[in-house]
Amino acid sequence: MLAISVEFLHGTFRGGSADDLALTGEPDTRGEWPPSPARLYAALVAGGGSGSRCRIIEGGAGLDLLERSAPEIHADKLEDVELSVLVGRFAIIDTSDGVGVQNYPARKAQLVRPGVRTAMRNPRISYVWAGAAPTDSQLAGLRQRAARVGYFGCADSPVHITVSTAAGDIEPLPVWTPDSTGTTSLPVPYEGILDDLDAAFESWTDGKPRRRAWAPTRIAAYRNPSQPEPLGPQPSCIWFRFGRPINGRKLVAVTETLRNALLERYEAEVARSRDNVPEVLHGHITGRSGYQHAHWLALPHVGYPHADGRIRGACIWLPADTDPDVVNGVRYAAATIDRLVRPDVFNVAVS
Repeated sequence: MLAISVEFLHGTFRGGSADDLALTGEPDTRGEWPPSPARLYAALVAGGGSGSRCRIIEGGAGLDLLERSAPEIHADKLEDVELSVLVGRFAIIDTSDGVGVQNYPARKAQLVRPGVRTAMRNPRISYVWAGAAPTDSQLAGLRQRAARVGYFGCADSPVHITVSTAAGDIEPLPVWTPDSTGTTSLPVPYEGILDDLDAAFESWTDGKPRRRAWAPTRIAAYRNPSQPEPLGPQPSCIWFRFGRPINGRKLVAVTETLRNALLERYEAEVARSRDNVPEVLHGHITGRSGYQHAHWLALPHVGYPHADGRIRGACIWLPADTDPDVVNGVRYAAATIDRLVRPDVFNVAVS
C-alpha cells in the first residue's frame, strides 16, 4: 500500500474546475473537490523537478507508481465543505509599458481569475494506492519530493505532505472510490504524463504560447461517498396477472402448473429439444453445490386488513447469473402462455 497525505495548513484549498470554464468565459462556481490526483502528481514533479532539471537524489523514483491506477481519495464529503467563489482582481505585470497603474509607473495590470476557495472540515486528505508495493528507493524519491512541496493548488494553499505505507497513518475520512458509475470526474496521472509535462515546460521556457487545455488530460470517474453503492447483477423476474383470482389453498398447484407450462413452451418454441432446456430452468444440476435455479412463485393477496388470501398472479424468478439468452428465451416462451389449466382445479386466463 502507498498513501500520500496532504495537510492544508490554512484549512483551505483553492483550485479551479478541470472543465476549463475560464476559457469559455463562464464563471467557475464549483471549483475542484476533492483535489485531483493529477494535481498531486504535478505538485510532486514540481517539487523535485525532472529530467535535466531534477533536484533530488532519487530522481523520478516512485512517480511511476502514481501513473498505474487511480487512487482512492480519503476526504470530506462535498456537503461537508464550504465553497467561496472569489471575485476577480488585477495584478501588476512585471514588464515595462507606456501606461501607468496607480503607484506603478510604466507598468500595466491584467485580470487574474481566482477560481473557488474550498474550506474543508478536516484539513487532511489522503491518496491511497492499495495495490502498490513501493521499494525503498521509490519511497525515498517520493518523500524527497513531498518535502519540497510548499503549496498545493494555488499559491495561497500552503501544505505539508507525507508519504507512508502504514494504513494507520490514514485519517478515518469518507472514501472517494474510482468507479465507472461515479458522478464526479477528476483528472488522474497516466503512463507518459511526465513526458507531456516536460514537453509543455520546455515549450514555455522557449517562449512559445502554452495553455493548460493543450496538455493531454486523463479523466477518471469517482463515486462520491454519499452516492449509493452500485448494484451488482440483479435477478430477472417475469410477472403474470391472472384473469380472476384463485383460491389460496391451490398455491402448490398454481406453481407446478406454471412450471410445467413454461418448460413445455420453452422446449417447443426456444430449445427445440428437451436436452437443450437449460439447467437453471429444470433445476437438475449435478456436480455443483450452492447454486440457484429458477423459482416459481404464486402471488397471493396478503398483508392488508381486507386481504382475502386469493392468488392474483405469479412470477418466474431467475438468478442474477442467468445467461441473458436464457432470460430472453424465458420471456419469449412466457409470452406464449395465455391460460393456466389444471383439470378440475382451475382454468384461468393469464397476461
